[in-house]
Amino acid sequence: MVRKYLIYGVIGVLLTGLIIGFLWVRKNTRLISDPVNAIPYDAAIILKINNYTDVVKEISRENNVFMQLGGLPAFNDFRRQAGLIDSMLLNYPEARKIFTTAPAYISLQYSGRATIGAIHYFSLPTNIKIHQVNSLVKKVIGNKGTITQRKYEGETIYDIVLSKSSNEKDLSYTVVKGILLLSHSSILIEDALRQLSLTKSVKSDNGFIKIFSTAGKNVDANIFINYTYFPKLFSLFAKSPYKEIIGEMNYLADWSGLDVNFKEDNIILNGFTCSTGSGNLLADLFMNQNAPRSSIGKVLPSTISTFISIGMEDFNTYNTQYKALLKNNGHYAQHQKDVDQLKKAYGENPEKLFGDIIDNEFCLALGENNNNSGEQEAFAVFKIKSKSFAENGFLKMLENYTGKNNINSYITKYQLDNETLYKIYKLPTPHMIAKLFGNIFNVVNERYYTFIGNYLVFGNSVKSLSLFIHQNVINQTLINEPTYKIFADNLSAKSNVVFYTNLSRSVSNFSSIMDEKTVKSWEKNISVFQKVQTLGLQINSSNNMLYNTITLKYSPEFYEKTHTVWESLLDTVTDFKPKFVINHYTKQYEIFIQDLKNNIYLINKAGRIEWKIQIPEKIRSDVYQIDYYKNGKLQYLFSTDNYLFLMDRNGNYVEKYPVKLRAKATNGMALFDYDDNKDYRIFIACNDDRVYNYAKDGSIVSGWNFGKTESTVNTPVEHFTIGDKDYIVFGDRLKTYILDRRGDTRVNVKELFPRSENNGYLLDEEKDAPRLVTTDTTGTVKFIYFDGSVKDEKISDFSPSHYFDFKDMDGDGKREYIFLDGKSLEIFRQNKTKMFSYTFDGRISERPIYFHFSYNDRKLGAVCSSKNEIYLINNDGSLFPGFPLRGSTSFSIGDFNRVTSQFNLIVGNNDNFLYNYAVK
Repeated sequence: MVRKYLIYGVIGVLLTGLIIGFLWVRKNTRLISDPVNAIPYDAAIILKINNYTDVVKEISRENNVFMQLGGLPAFNDFRRQAGLIDSMLLNYPEARKIFTTAPAYISLQYSGRATIGAIHYFSLPTNIKIHQVNSLVKKVIGNKGTITQRKYEGETIYDIVLSKSSNEKDLSYTVVKGILLLSHSSILIEDALRQLSLTKSVKSDNGFIKIFSTAGKNVDANIFINYTYFPKLFSLFAKSPYKEIIGEMNYLADWSGLDVNFKEDNIILNGFTCSTGSGNLLADLFMNQNAPRSSIGKVLPSTISTFISIGMEDFNTYNTQYKALLKNNGHYAQHQKDVDQLKKAYGENPEKLFGDIIDNEFCLALGENNNNSGEQEAFAVFKIKSKSFAENGFLKMLENYTGKNNINSYITKYQLDNETLYKIYKLPTPHMIAKLFGNIFNVVNERYYTFIGNYLVFGNSVKSLSLFIHQNVINQTLINEPTYKIFADNLSAKSNVVFYTNLSRSVSNFSSIMDEKTVKSWEKNISVFQKVQTLGLQINSSNNMLYNTITLKYSPEFYEKTHTVWESLLDTVTDFKPKFVINHYTKQYEIFIQDLKNNIYLINKAGRIEWKIQIPEKIRSDVYQIDYYKNGKLQYLFSTDNYLFLMDRNGNYVEKYPVKLRAKATNGMALFDYDDNKDYRIFIACNDDRVYNYAKDGSIVSGWNFGKTESTVNTPVEHFTIGDKDYIVFGDRLKTYILDRRGDTRVNVKELFPRSENNGYLLDEEKDAPRLVTTDTTGTVKFIYFDGSVKDEKISDFSPSHYFDFKDMDGDGKREYIFLDGKSLEIFRQNKTKMFSYTFDGRISERPIYFHFSYNDRKLGAVCSSKNEIYLINNDGSLFPGFPLRGSTSFSIGDFNRVTSQFNLIVGNNDNFLYNYAVK
């Protein structure tokens, strides 16, 4: 018995000890809680930061996107906070102990003051006490502010009031259950404290649980979006009535979870969006729709700055789900009323017609504006199964509406050129697309429509649709626009939803929706968006969820949208000077050009490529037009390294052409018509040191007596007529040859000199004694007289690669010496005084181009290929207004219309386009 009681006593003592020990440990151990428990249930955005130190460093001093966005007030506030913490981590060892525990959280929620409120959450290490936090705060604050404390729900809140000179906002913080809470709003700190005492939290939300499980672990951060509250937060940037409309759009989805990855020049967010599966949410439309291959960028013009496209495997399934969504959200009755009105107006069911014709993609697209008219440039674009079926269906509706008597009044013909005709149809009733597919299309008045390939395009006016057509014909589409091209390269080929906006060009698109403060901030900080240009979103269906990719891209270089008449897409870049050629049928100018793949093109005045043909080699010569058959029809004659080519207007070879040369050419061919009788002579030098004389049929001219040059001839042969005598002139490395028509020496030049490699011979007949003009490798001007004597004129020293010309720049009847060397253009009068000089930003890569517009209007053109800039210099040394323009080749100036006061400047650009600028 004693033994029994002894055992009970020992057990009792042990239990008492355990209880006392448990109570002591509980009293002296801080309870640690998950920071997510403190996040208010109505938080719209939750940011989970997995490595706070690295992310703060990216935001404050490494990521180029954030560096640029720091210029915006909202982002600058956030970046300054990150900079403050970054500075603390660098300068205070104790801060690293507090802020480096992973993960940390930030929540964004709608604040009662109609602002966005943010709370920061940190799990403190177990060995960090509140007094250590207070000590760190006091060190950082110093004498810049004061700290007060107060009790709320049994916890101490510390309020920091900063002096105005600190340029920082006041701050509040507290420590509860091992969590450090920070916010600029003490009210939000109170919300977080209340949340900790509630059983309902985001952790109990099924959508959050599902999305949280998909979050990546080895990423910089994760973002979670709660669509129940996100629209209200986003509505803060909108104005009435859109503020109310956006604020009530809580039917988009349930939750999204996105992994955040910081790159040097972009921010990429990838992750999933989930739905409740109730059919009440917009996301449900795509859950069971396989993503089709998106091709909308191939038809949208390059002037489009914002678009959203919708892709689906089966449109009718999509439309059935869309109507179910309308029913679930109480909007179906209005939809059906609108459909009934359309059926009554057209005698057909347009909803059924769209169901029959739509393939797998449609979109809303916005441009900046419509030619300064103030009208929004907006389009609704549908990919269709059959153009003829769709066209007949819409024609039937128009005929029903008009009673078949006035159908032609609803059709406008757009004639781009003689061979390109499109019909643009007018719809009798407005907003058909919005009534069928949702209010988002209200921005498109869509009173007009046309067909471009297998696309049905609705627009606000004949003018905007005409421009849409024109840009498609010349391939000036979004997929070929450099900024969009970079964005599209990061996308999956298949999409359910794509949203794209060029932030530097989209402010007008959103100005009718956003509040005045937001619009002004956007416009004021437009330079920011010239570097952070594109914001894009792609959504694809995946395993009963939607996979999202969001990109924000930084570009170090910004180019203003070129103000061209048109831009025509070539297969690749060109380094060829565009050549104006005559259409012998219309007597209008067209453009002949070659790209680096050796494709040659004939492009009409509208920018449409008439034909494209690949030849085996690069053209070395000018392109000449000759009348081979003497019948008024013109052909194109030119040379390459090994061939002479002669092609007709349709790109077909003439008779024996192409003609194989006797040896490889060392210069471009030259064409002479001695007696203006179309018995042409073709001169070309080859690497066997011979200069060949060909007839127009490609045969060698008999009776040409010239033997060989002493070295290579690398500049074209020249022909001059003085009185009744012809002079054939060319030069090798040291010797100048002046011959007659038979190739016999007509003038023996008495001096040998090293002629400059970039310059040929010019004829000067100003003086009593005519003379040839060129330069040697030092830039010394050489005058060669027809008695064989040579006179020197030293102006200045120039490099062997200088360019030289001798033209009358000011219309006084006297020529000036024109030197272009490296970055410098210098013009000298014949008395050696400098007329003017101009220094370019980069090295000039082509010889100067002389333009004689009128008696006293003469200009010089120059090209800086490395900077993709072209210049037009007035004869007083000033830069012509609007220049430099974008361009990478030598350029030509002509007049397509011949009835206006402006000229057309044609130049190749490094983006594979041929540009047509209007120059007044």
